[in-house]
Amino acid sequence: MARGSGNNDASETSSQRVPLLNQE
Repeated sequence: MARGSGNNDASETSSQRVPLLNQE
């Protein structure tokens, strides 16, 4: 789920964009 662990600061924004990419 947290593939971009480097973006811990924007975990909220990242978490929303990461799942979207995984679905597509």
